Amino acid sequence: MKHVQKWCAVAAATALVVFGLAAYAQDAKIGDLTISGGWARESIGPARTAAAYLELHNHGSDPISITGAASPTARSVALHQTIKDGDVMRMRPVTALELAPGERIALEPGGRHLMFMGLKEPFREGMSIDVTLFLSDGRAVQVAMPVRPIGGHDHQGSGHTEHRHEEGHHDHEDDAHDGDDKHHHE
Repeated sequence: MKHVQKWCAVAAATALVVFGLAAYAQDAKIGDLTISGGWARESIGPARTAAAYLELHNHGSDPISITGAASPTARSVALHQTIKDGDVMRMRPVTALELAPGERIALEPGGRHLMFMGLKEPFREGMSIDVTLFLSDGRAVQVAMPVRPIGGHDHQGSGHTEHRHEEGHHDHEDDAHDGDDKHHHE
C-alpha cells in the first residue's frame, strides 16, 4: 500500500512539473541571439487579434535582424510599434528589428510588440502560444509563450504596466477583418 501511495505522489508531482511548465515562457537561442521572457496577452472577448512581448539579446559581434514572425495560432503575425498620436494610441508595422552587437531590445506593452491577426481562437490565460521568428540570414527560431490575463504584468520585474487600447481609440481594425491581408494603418 505504501508503494502505491508513493507512486501516486511521484506521479502527481511529475504531472505538476510537466504540465505546469506550459505556463512559463520557453527561452530560445539561435547563434548569438537569445529570446527570453516571452508572453502573450489574453484576448479581449472574441477578438481576432492579440499581442505578445519578449526580450531579444544579441550576444555577438555582428548585427542581427528579425524580419518577421509566424504562428500556427493566427493567420499572420507582424512586428508592430505603438505610438501616441495626440490622444490616440496607434499601431504601426515595423519592417524589421535591428539588434546591434551586444544590444537588448524589449518588446513590451505600450511599445514594440508582436501583433497576432486573424486568431484561430481567442488567446486564453493558461494557453501556450508557439511563435517562429525569422532572421534576415534565413534562419528561424521557435519559442513558446504563455498567455497571461488582461491587466496582468510581465512578471519580469520591469515595473512596466499593461497598455490597453480603448475600443475605437486605435487604428488597427483587424477585429472587423474578413480574412484578406489588408490592414488599416495610417
